[in-house]
Amino acid sequence: MFGSGLERPKLQLSCLFPITSIERVVSENHQVNRITITAVEFLRALLEHGQTGKSETMPHECAYRPDLLVIETKYHGIITADEFVELAAEVGKLVTEHNCFLTLGDFRDATLRLTTMEIYELPERLSKKISSMGLSISKLKRAFVISNELKDYFFFETVAANRGQFTKVFQNVGEALAWLREK
Repeated sequence: MFGSGLERPKLQLSCLFPITSIERVVSENHQVNRITITAVEFLRALLEHGQTGKSETMPHECAYRPDLLVIETKYHGIITADEFVELAAEVGKLVTEHNCFLTLGDFRDATLRLTTMEIYELPERLSKKISSMGLSISKLKRAFVISNELKDYFFFETVAANRGQFTKVFQNVGEALAWLREK
């Protein structure tokens, strides 16, 4: 995330004790973006940074679920396009390891921070990442479960479909699993 020449985000307290929110200021192409997070989100990120030593890693769990016969990924917090692509590599490893081409992405606890152009480019970036691992993204069937930001996910679904990818957005895990199991 920071290896692309961008400077490390700076944290600024929006108020002193008690801490109610924190702003993360990110300078990209001489434009300043401010993202306000709660103190709880900040402390969670701080603890995870201390445990992993990697500030670039967003909170997520990714595992093969033999009981569901899917690769399930649960995302938490803010997700950028670069993080999304890097996580595709983790999913790709599990696809190869378990010969499972059904993926369930749970985004109910996540917030996408992508521009319209990043969403448009994301299916192609994901395809390149998966292809670099010797896999074809057109063989994957991907269901995303969301709770908000519908238009962004539906736009991604449409762009992915136009590129020959099997991707569908749901607001219910049961419906997503039923779709994944359809032949």
